[in-house]
Amino acid sequence: MRRLTAYLGGARAGWFTQLDTGRIVFDVDPSWAVGAEGLEVSLSLPKSKARHEGSAPRNYLAGLLPDNPDVVRRWAARFGVAAGNPMAVLGHVGLDTAGGIQLSGIDQPELDAPGEWAPLSDEDIGRHLADLRADRSAWMFGGPRPQSFSLAGAQGKFALTDAHGGWALPLGGEPTTHIVKPGASGFAGQELIEHLSMRAAAHLGLPVAESRVVSFAGESAIVVTRYDRLRTPEGVRRVHQEDLAQAFGVSPALKYQSDGGPGMAQIAALLRASLRAAQADRAVREFLGLCAYNWVALATDGHAKNFSLLHTAEGPALAPGYDIASVLPYPDLADRWTARMAMRVGRHYRDRDIRGRHWAAEAGAAGLDPDEFLTALRAMAGDFPAAVAQAAQEPALVDDAARLAASFASLAEARAAEIAKRLAS
Repeated sequence: MRRLTAYLGGARAGWFTQLDTGRIVFDVDPSWAVGAEGLEVSLSLPKSKARHEGSAPRNYLAGLLPDNPDVVRRWAARFGVAAGNPMAVLGHVGLDTAGGIQLSGIDQPELDAPGEWAPLSDEDIGRHLADLRADRSAWMFGGPRPQSFSLAGAQGKFALTDAHGGWALPLGGEPTTHIVKPGASGFAGQELIEHLSMRAAAHLGLPVAESRVVSFAGESAIVVTRYDRLRTPEGVRRVHQEDLAQAFGVSPALKYQSDGGPGMAQIAALLRASLRAAQADRAVREFLGLCAYNWVALATDGHAKNFSLLHTAEGPALAPGYDIASVLPYPDLADRWTARMAMRVGRHYRDRDIRGRHWAAEAGAAGLDPDEFLTALRAMAGDFPAAVAQAAQEPALVDDAARLAASFASLAEARAAEIAKRLAS
């Protein structure tokens, strides 16, 4: 039998236990539940129930690990554990995960995991980015003391902290503050396109994570500020979150709707059932707005793990958008005959099949006024080129980066014209 204690805000929230049969269960700490108010470990593991069995506990833990199986296998080999056992892997990398959850093999009412860090130079980070470009499973820095972070997703990335006067490698219980990604393999400048896609969304009034493009000793990367970390006079505090696959209790392998994951109507229903009434309607509007932006920008990876909930004592709230990246600059991905959205619009996944009436149906199913939503969607599409152009003017871009940004702005103009025709049909 294997056990990991789950902590939120340093306080024990419960225990994940792997039974001799291999099944994983989650037991809520009753002392924590009494004072947790609206805070939950997960909507799929509510504190109103003392023990959770079935698939939800394993799926929740699997959702804390990378989606890339090569990364998990690499970590498992480094620690001498089974890659197919999320409990075993998280026993080594579970002290800094998405959100506020921390997992430890030591059971006590309060977590005792001192934060340590090792300073890094731009050259150190640049070398690691180069290693990661060459080997997409090399998320973790080398060295005798591996960092204890885990990040979800398939794209190569790693987490750092800047809370001590410069970039540093977090060790032990030290919270990370930023996520660093070199861009998707095989797509030149993809880190810049992701940043510009996110900034354009912000200019359109959508809630998204903060990002910037940084060159570390000549190696370019998008650096995303973690919205699940809060700076206080006492230091960096974790804010709990979970992605929507975890909230539904489904396996991360089912993050795409076409594979069995949740779609827009299901997610809107979850938001309305879980959030306070005064907040739910706004959250649904923001969620559908982010989904609509994914379509306008042809950002085709907006699956359930790329949307999250923030959990606080006041209850859950929709988290800012993240991992939003247009594929317009990459012809193989943007091909009008094959490009597919991660969530169905009406009955359609293929971009070329989606029209205004399909968005109206989704808005109605989510409890929004279809006509008002279509009006907002038309405005978003019309303003999209200017938002991309504004985003492209913010960083000091030169040479290939400047040309790529200019090309993206031009493609945004063409995309907006195409969307306008579809919304008018």
